[in-house]
Amino acid sequence: MIFKYLVFCCLIILGSLSQHLQAQYGYIRFNVNADSVLLIVDLDTENARSISNGTIVQLKPGSHLIQLSTPLGFVRPRDIFINRGDTITFYGKFPESNRIPISNLHLNPSTKEFFGKDGLVFTDSTTKIYQYDKLIGTGTALVDLPKDGNSYIKFENPYFGSKSLLFTSESTFQVMEHYRQPKKSTTQALSILPGVSQVYKRQYLKGGVFLATNLISMNFYFNTANEYSREQNRFDELVLQYNATRNEQTAFELGNQIETLQGEIKDLETRKNILLGTTIGIYALNVFDAFRSKPKGGYRTNNFNIEFEIDSDATVRINF
Repeated sequence: MIFKYLVFCCLIILGSLSQHLQAQYGYIRFNVNADSVLLIVDLDTENARSISNGTIVQLKPGSHLIQLSTPLGFVRPRDIFINRGDTITFYGKFPESNRIPISNLHLNPSTKEFFGKDGLVFTDSTTKIYQYDKLIGTGTALVDLPKDGNSYIKFENPYFGSKSLLFTSESTFQVMEHYRQPKKSTTQALSILPGVSQVYKRQYLKGGVFLATNLISMNFYFNTANEYSREQNRFDELVLQYNATRNEQTAFELGNQIETLQGEIKDLETRKNILLGTTIGIYALNVFDAFRSKPKGGYRTNNFNIEFEIDSDATVRINF
């Protein structure tokens, strides 16, 4: 009888202690649209854990930084505050499309383990990528790094030469982007500035010609326009003097000046209009060339998306 009483008392004490301990923590219930999600709390990657939809995680009360990721996507880290004894729901929605932005790979803690590589190099479609003088890809390549975590990646383009950049490994998946080919949208936007679009496409001589001819024609036009304005004001003053004079000799002299000046003003107006048309024509030709002429090697064809297709055997095919 005494033994049963002691057991009963122990159960009561353990229950009270359990409730007390539970009250010292808060809880997060995760609502996610993925089967398996990597959870990192407060940037503690060493204690990362896999969760699924409906998983409840116990955390100490206070503010916590929550990061969720899958191999091909992640939910941006969010700060949450948990009160003691409370349960809150954390919603994580991952993209369902197979169009995966590079931002979903870079610094994603799940991606590195998924690929078994340290990172991805992404460049122009015509650029060859070398590591240790060995071709590892054209346009893009997954990169393995040595134990020290550093390696030089060489980019070789038939139109823009070669360049080497240091690729550094981190705890998360790294993405290096290196482009040399111009973007079509940028060349079109730069067309508003004479010669700049051509220089951006590395058409330096053509760009210099467009810039110089536009500046020269604009300078001639404004100088002629200013001279025309001065002569027109002088003409108006002479007309006022002619109408106001009562002296026949003065009126005769003013009339001759007005007649001569009128011819000069017509010549200036004609020259001004020709220069204006020339300036507009050169500028229009600059815009037309910016839209029509292509750079060596063409425009950049890579974009910021990579298509991943996962088949029934869980293998990965990457299309660039």
